[in-house]
Amino acid sequence: MPIDCQTFYTRLLLLATATLLWASPSPVLLFCPQISLAQTPTVLDTKKSQAEQLYQSATEQLNKGQLRAALKTFEQVLATLRQINNPQAEAATLNQIGVVYNNLGASQKALNYYQQALTIFQQQQARKEQGTTITNIAAVYRNLGQYQKALEFYQQALALRREVKDAVGEATTLNNMAAVYDNLGQYQKSLELYKEALAIFEKLKDDRGKGTTLNNIGLNYDNQGAYTEALSYYKQALEILETAGDRMGVGRTLTNIGFAYSNLAEYPKALASLEKALAIRREIGDRPGEAVTLDGIGTVHRQQNSDRIALQFYEQALSIFREVNNSPGVGYTLSNIGATLLKVGNFKAAAEQLMAAVEVWESLRPGLTDENKVSLFEKQSETYGLLQQALIAQNKTEAALEIAERGRARAFAELLASRFGTEKSQQLAALQPPNLAKIKQIAAAQKATIIEYSIVDEKIYVWAIAPDGDIAFRQIETSNLDVSLAEVARNTLVAAATGRNRGSAPDDRPTESTNNSAVASTRRINKRLHQTYKLLIEPIANLLPKNEGDRVIF
Repeated sequence: MPIDCQTFYTRLLLLATATLLWASPSPVLLFCPQISLAQTPTVLDTKKSQAEQLYQSATEQLNKGQLRAALKTFEQVLATLRQINNPQAEAATLNQIGVVYNNLGASQKALNYYQQALTIFQQQQARKEQGTTITNIAAVYRNLGQYQKALEFYQQALALRREVKDAVGEATTLNNMAAVYDNLGQYQKSLELYKEALAIFEKLKDDRGKGTTLNNIGLNYDNQGAYTEALSYYKQALEILETAGDRMGVGRTLTNIGFAYSNLAEYPKALASLEKALAIRREIGDRPGEAVTLDGIGTVHRQQNSDRIALQFYEQALSIFREVNNSPGVGYTLSNIGATLLKVGNFKAAAEQLMAAVEVWESLRPGLTDENKVSLFEKQSETYGLLQQALIAQNKTEAALEIAERGRARAFAELLASRFGTEKSQQLAALQPPNLAKIKQIAAAQKATIIEYSIVDEKIYVWAIAPDGDIAFRQIETSNLDVSLAEVARNTLVAAATGRNRGSAPDDRPTESTNNSAVASTRRINKRLHQTYKLLIEPIANLLPKNEGDRVIF
């Protein structure tokens, strides 16, 4: 019996979620097994029957991941539907063509078809289908790294789906929103949304939705370093998705299992899982997923010091990410290539790749809220550190200073911009981080020596910029410290706060015990401050001004 597409359309939605932080969205397969054109008062003629049969065939191809074949068949359906003037079925087919293009990485084409479908659904006042289409549009923007725009569309979709009581659609949208917050490094917010979606899928007994969400929860734990917990969720997801025949979901989950084993240094298991995933993703034509898996294989080889092989896999991944316009994927893979070249001592090439990655990261940030900018920067700060290392290895210490300043100033300027009115916000957002000439100009104008620190790996880089423009550089090793840098920072703050607040009130009469306590407290404070002095000041003492009245800015 034919199934009405309006009812079934959203129910078989597969969730558009991440395979990795920077991966393109998982396929948003919004389809129904059969569209019914029997709603018209006349008997189905030959063309209507042909459209139904073709749609059924295209949907089966889509289910199997045969994307090119599905695209060709859906295009035949569309041509037939336009001849018989059935707008709602036409919009459903336009949406499906958008799904195929999105899964093939053709983002602009996908958006074009989704917009056509949305216009028709709006004309037909089909609220439920509007929610589905807006979710698909949001997934494209997420794939492009336009996270704020994606969140705005997901919020629209969520409101529509709750309005029409579309439970599956609501869970799907929650899942997609959670994936964006994962991309932004806001893991707690992401986990809350995933669990909300999982509860809905469990209530509806939707196995594919449940399997995909379990995979995503695993990814969330993986991103936070809880690899054993992540594996537990991945394995639950894999079993469900294999039973459901979801080949794309299986490929995605196998990839994530490979990443988790890689993080646990179980490299043979990691490669075995990633190679299975790669075979599936190539078989079904999942180009964005193929790139994610190739990048993961490259990383496992790099971890095992097979750097030449790693670079080959990274280059394959980069080519595909560029082909499918996956900006976050391009950024991460460029950063991985740069890290590998840095490791093997090719510092010049490493710096070129890492600078390209920095430019990608900065292109993703306009339009984000201040909270999202900061969390995204925290995820991407490793690239800035690697670039500093590559430049310093070439004795380009002043260029490294510019990158250190660029890394911190970009996030800070945009954070400040978000706090002001529209005009001031635009002015601040347009500001570029200070270059070397500007930094020297600040030192001269302030008549002060500027000391700037940058923590990279187990080193502290220090620059001293004198008022006359002279710049000196020092490296401080921290690997031999008895405590972590974070602990040193905490001790310093505690010591400073205690020192400010330990004075007695004017009418106090100190006793011997309070005197002894004060002495002990002073010793503790001095010890903590001395530790900080030894680490941060002593190595650059000869760079500091000698005259008592000279100014220093840290």
